[in-house]
Amino acid sequence: MSPEIQLQNQQSLPVDEKRLRAAACAALSRRSRGVDVSLSIVLSDSDTLRRMNEAYREYPAASDILSFPAAALPAELRLDKQDLGDIIIAIDLVAQRCHERACSLPDVLCLLVVHAVLHLLGYDHDSPQGRARMWAAQSKVLKDLRIAPDLLQRYSPDA
Repeated sequence: MSPEIQLQNQQSLPVDEKRLRAAACAALSRRSRGVDVSLSIVLSDSDTLRRMNEAYREYPAASDILSFPAAALPAELRLDKQDLGDIIIAIDLVAQRCHERACSLPDVLCLLVVHAVLHLLGYDHDSPQGRARMWAAQSKVLKDLRIAPDLLQRYSPDA
């Protein structure tokens, strides 16, 4: 079976939802096969992400994206799909940054989804080794999606 990807477009903006799901599926291909998975992608706004950052990260500002891994269920409660978690994107902030940095909004949204899915799969960039591993996986997925891997440096030069 294929992954179940729920997408909520709270801002009702014209985005290519099929492409965002494809980006999530491409990133999910980095996991080992086994149980089917589900995740949700929420296109929200910077005010929502600012409130979430304050509540969950004690960070008093908006960020462009957050990912929240789902808690593991006890074996007796497991369903036929493993819920990986939620991805929340401040699309207004992403659009503003894309405009300022001359980046393609559709490509950046895919980049952010790929990055967040990799986090949900356990990748991280908090060490040089982890960063190298995550960036290699991210670059491979972006190439598979026909997105230039250097987009991350153009969109977020300090990444």
